[in-house]
Amino acid sequence: VARMLKSHLEVLGYQTHLTRESDQTVSLKERTELANRVSADLFISLHANASNKEEAMGIETYYLALGSDETSKMVALRENEGMEQNIQELESLISTILKGSKTQESQQLAEMVQQQLIEKTMAKNRGVKHAPFVVLTGTKVPAILVEIGFISNSVEAIKLNETSYQNQIAEAIAVGIHQYAKRVLSSKN
Repeated sequence: VARMLKSHLEVLGYQTHLTRESDQTVSLKERTELANRVSADLFISLHANASNKEEAMGIETYYLALGSDETSKMVALRENEGMEQNIQELESLISTILKGSKTQESQQLAEMVQQQLIEKTMAKNRGVKHAPFVVLTGTKVPAILVEIGFISNSVEAIKLNETSYQNQIAEAIAVGIHQYAKRVLSSKN
């Protein structure tokens, strides 16, 4: 999906950088460091969700903030696995970061991307949420994390393996990003 998204964005005229080109592990910190090193304008983190409840399904998009509910905090704990901070330390760190962050811009980007994802895929809309994701803390630009579906749901797992569905997801994210970029540029004029 990331490679497809890169292709769609490049067709729209955007320069893109992937945090990895193959199935290798890149730490959460290294991902954000890359975004800062290349002076990115946006940071998009793509994930496949999972749940103990097989019926859980749908797409949700997150931006950095303290957890909005217990489910968001649980997703953040899972995504932040391997990090040394506990959730209280992380919330304190994020509270400090948020004072100078791009929270409002990230929320707008998340809303535009989520809207396009639901329109194009017809997936269950799990909404735009905020949570303390480590992968979003180190960026100096608007940043979102997109959970593109549940691999623990038998129906969604099949769809997530289909090239055409992956392309729908990538195209929807690209359109959401493009809409956001146009809005940002028009507000600066």
